[in-house]
Amino acid sequence: MKQEGEIVHVGQEKFSGRKIEYATWKDKLHTQVEKLDLDVENEFFEKGLPKPKVGMGTS
Repeated sequence: MKQEGEIVHVGQEKFSGRKIEYATWKDKLHTQVEKLDLDVENEFFEKGLPKPKVGMGTS
């Protein structure tokens, strides 16, 4: 990730920090994470494995 002034380059896309661009960027990120989560859930379902449990512990 390269930062030049106010513009941050992430991969092929630019993010300048404007609110409307942030909302679009944030929505794209949430959509990608949800898709990856669904893909993993489908893979577990197809293999007949139980749904994974995620827990948070303290260190």
